[in-house]
Order: sequence, then structure tokens, then C-alpha cells
Amino acid sequence: MAATSLTWGMVSGNELRIPANVTKNRKARVLPISGEVAEIFKRRELARRIEQDGTLRFAEFIFHRGDGEPMGEFKKSWARACVASKLGAMVCPKCHTEGSALTCEPCAVATQYRGRIWHDFRRSSIRQRIKAGVSVQEAKLWSGHKSDSVFLRYSILTVDDMKRSQEKTERYRKEELARTSKVRAMR
Repeated sequence: MAATSLTWGMVSGNELRIPANVTKNRKARVLPISGEVAEIFKRRELARRIEQDGTLRFAEFIFHRGDGEPMGEFKKSWARACVASKLGAMVCPKCHTEGSALTCEPCAVATQYRGRIWHDFRRSSIRQRIKAGVSVQEAKLWSGHKSDSVFLRYSILTVDDMKRSQEKTERYRKEELARTSKVRAMR
């Protein structure tokens, strides 16, 4: 699903009702609007009012350009926003100079974006939901994944996860040893 295709017509109360023709897997989805997402929607609603030549109108798209028109290529808008917020940089492929320019002045070469990508947040969202104790089925509803195999590719484990699992295993072994020692002592 492209964020650029979301319209205010899809918002119904505290829900975002996304039609099948907009989603990647062609399955309609309903997502609750609450918490941080609700805050984003409030900010976007304030940006919805567009005044041009003394005429007030409302933008159809939730995420739009300043004139209310839809974003063309989301990746470009995302890259510009990340560069402005220091989450990314434009890098010259020749001299590796970093900055915000679209062209490297000394090399006269187009720069390439390096930094956070939109898809990183999908992975982070899935990991955070699983760590918070949300069931796999519920997390899959949020992410839109149909199969467990694709979903699991996003639920990447880290060394910290492995450390926590080792600590849990060690605690379990100690508790089990203490329990079985008591049983033997009672015999």
C-alpha cells in the first residue's frame, strides 16, 4: 500500500478503511487510528486546508504536496524529508561526499540517497509488536502479511534477543534443577 494513495474518504471515525485496489495483496484492510497514528492524522488534517488565490479547498489526499496535489514519487519526498531531519544524506557515488545537494558540485554527478527507508519502519513495527507480546496473527493483520514465511522475514532477531533468550533458558534450567533437587531430597 502506498501512503500516497490514502485519501480522507477512507477515514471513517477512528478507522482507516483501505480498499483492496490500494493494498499490495489486493485485500481490503481496516486499521484503527489511535495513539501516535492519531497524532499524525491530526497534523495531516490541519494541513488539509489549502488556500489558493483567495479560494479555500480541502486536499483529498492525506499525504499531499503543499498545493494539495498527490505526491508523485514517494521515495523522493521521503528522501528529502530524511535528509532534512538528518536521518539520511545525499551521497556522491564518485567521491562519497555527503550533504543535501542533488548533484555533487566538484564531481558534477547526481548524488544518491543513503539512510532510513520507509520499509525500515514496517520491520520495526513488526519487531516492536512481537516484543510487546502481540500475537503473530494480530501483528500479521497490522502488517498485511498473508503467510507466516514472509512475515517471519520481517521479524528479524538481534544479538540482544539471543542474549535475552539465553538468560531465560538459564533461569528455567536453574528453576528446574532446584525443583528436581527438592523432589530427590524428599525421596
